[in-house]
Amino acid sequence: MMPAHDESERPEAQGTSLAEAYLHLVRGEQAATAMEADLDKFEARLAALLDAVETNTSAPSAVEPQDDSLAAKEKS
Repeated sequence: MMPAHDESERPEAQGTSLAEAYLHLVRGEQAATAMEADLDKFEARLAALLDAVETNTSAPSAVEPQDDSLAAKEKS
């Protein structure tokens, strides 16, 4: 009796498996590239927000906020 051959031992099957693996690799690379682009956009937005917060906290405000507890004491 001849030994049973697995389909993966046939050259056509190996070529198909390699082609499928390559396609999965390409799709993975495309997904990674898209994720990196999204991350770059997110980092740019975050940097802009942090700069805005830093600018707003470091610049002295023209109007000083009132302390409500002092205003209540002055009225009584």
